[in-house]
Amino acid sequence: MFFKRIVYIVILLVSLSSKGICSDFAQNIVSDTNNLSAKNDTTVLIDSISISNKKITEEKKLPGLKTTWYFPNAEFDKPAILIYILTGVIIYSISSIIIMLIFMMINRNRRDKTTLIANDLKGHYQKALFDYLEHEENNTEQLIEIREIANSAFTRKILINEMIDLSINLQKEKVDILRNLYYELGLNEDSLTKLTNRHWHTRVKGFKECAFMNIQEAQPLIEKRLNSRNDIERSEAQLALVRLNTEDPYSFLDNLTRPFSVWEQNIVHQEITYHNLNIPKFERWYDSDNESIRMFSAKMTQLFNQKNSWDKLIELLNDKNEKIRASAINSLGILGITDSQSTLREQYQHENDDNKLFIIQALSKFKDINNLVFFKHIIEEEEKNVWLQVEAAKGIKEIGDEGNNELNNLLTSEDYRNYQIVIKHVLDERI
Repeated sequence: MFFKRIVYIVILLVSLSSKGICSDFAQNIVSDTNNLSAKNDTTVLIDSISISNKKITEEKKLPGLKTTWYFPNAEFDKPAILIYILTGVIIYSISSIIIMLIFMMINRNRRDKTTLIANDLKGHYQKALFDYLEHEENNTEQLIEIREIANSAFTRKILINEMIDLSINLQKEKVDILRNLYYELGLNEDSLTKLTNRHWHTRVKGFKECAFMNIQEAQPLIEKRLNSRNDIERSEAQLALVRLNTEDPYSFLDNLTRPFSVWEQNIVHQEITYHNLNIPKFERWYDSDNESIRMFSAKMTQLFNQKNSWDKLIELLNDKNEKIRASAINSLGILGITDSQSTLREQYQHENDDNKLFIIQALSKFKDINNLVFFKHIIEEEEKNVWLQVEAAKGIKEIGDEGNNELNNLLTSEDYRNYQIVIKHVLDERI
């Protein structure tokens, strides 16, 4: 089908060239016929056509260009060198397409054959590994068989994948046996070699293998990729370091200089909670030069209920980054650090509207009567931002009966006539 299309294209190009020549010929005939129409002489018309045809032939023939076997009847009105160049370009393009298709077909067939071979080997390797684990005390015969399997880079690659897949669902004792076999076969060297490969996806494969098989000597090599520009490589490096350092899984934060994205934070957190790894004190990174790490540490302090770090958490209220201050404000409110209330009230005047809202919401969680005056002051002063007034009124209501009584008194007070809509909105039980 493809070759038929190529033939059609070549015929079309030749046809277009011929049509261009025939068009010029017809135009010349029409021009001469109009000039001789008044004479009505058939002989003169035939002579004129003959002369016109001769003139066209003389104009079309260019010095140095002769009729060739591939264009036997065509006459060109372009320089000869241009015609030869265009012909060469067409031939080169068609040849390139044909060669490319041939290589694609060869690669596809090779890939299909490789896939079939790999699928056949997987079943054989799984059986060999199961036999090795079952004959734990006397598995010399199975070990010899597996050694024979691991005799090429292709088979070793498949064997590594099968060992990792198998280790996911095994008990710890069986995993240790499988890991010892991994070292005995020298497969750890294969994984370490991948860490220095020039292709990032191969390095990522090495990260996973080293993490699953607990290859501790891989840590320095993985740390070099911790600040990679490639998001996937950087994330996989973090996960690998978490698995390799179970005593201090968040230690990679000490060397992370690139932003610690929310997606990476969630992935690492899931990995640590799933494997029930040690949780450090996150106040350790409050002074980090990486702003995303400081923000993350404030969130984690609240998430793991690390109330003992509240005094250092308050220091984050002076951070230059408003988002970090917001994280610290929310954490102080959720942790219920009573001693932080006065600091939050003082911080209110120095914050933007978003963080002011967070401070009101944090203080509302304490349900402390001492915040009543502060909330009333906000209702009076924040006339340009009704949302702050509404949250302050909600804060009064959260105090309890005393707060509800105070709102009812404010509703009838002349001093708060302009704020009755806000107070009625908060007192409305339907909302």
